[in-house]
Amino acid sequence: RCCSCQPYHGNLEALGWALDAVARIVAFTSSAVYLSVAIVSLAKRQAGCEVETDTNDICDVRVYGLRPSSLLTTYSTIVGIISAFSLPVVGAVVDYTCHRKFIGLITAIAQILLVSSQIFLNESNWFIITISQVFNAFIGWVHTLAVFAYLPELTENSKQLVNWTTSFHVLQYVSLILFLASMLGILKFSGFDGANDQIPASRISNALAVSVITPFYMLTW
Repeated sequence: RCCSCQPYHGNLEALGWALDAVARIVAFTSSAVYLSVAIVSLAKRQAGCEVETDTNDICDVRVYGLRPSSLLTTYSTIVGIISAFSLPVVGAVVDYTCHRKFIGLITAIAQILLVSSQIFLNESNWFIITISQVFNAFIGWVHTLAVFAYLPELTENSKQLVNWTTSFHVLQYVSLILFLASMLGILKFSGFDGANDQIPASRISNALAVSVITPFYMLTW
């Protein structure tokens, strides 16, 4: 009845964009902050290296042909190369076909499933989870591409679009802080030490992320 009292003046697409922005930052943070540290820790354990981080102590033992410290940069490089060649094609599909919403929905579901699988990280499957991270990161870029295609179409009022875009970014940063604060609280009350319990911390962060991104993605798409 009162559009000014509703989020984004009752614009459901803008509200969906905001919810998706929250889901994207939570999915990214759970992987980038907690999962990545756990993967490096497990790789060091398998290599027989010291798990504690020490810039003067370089582990030269290789696991699956890579140093533990090189795992993250390697898969980031792979994702970058794949994205550089494929995203222009995906962008053309998003812009010039009617499959934009379908791509957004499928990538959202795929990301939920991949983040869910990361809850089960352990000593025997960490390398498989690392490989899945390549797909997760690439799917995240494809999803972001589909989402940003909607941004210019949210409103014809350029000033309102600027204000909404600002609110989207603020909402993402607030969500990031709330997610990290929640993780610190959960780890504190659970008795886990973030420095020495990377695997439990990773499992908890991904479980928390799934509980957030699943309803947010489903409500959006």
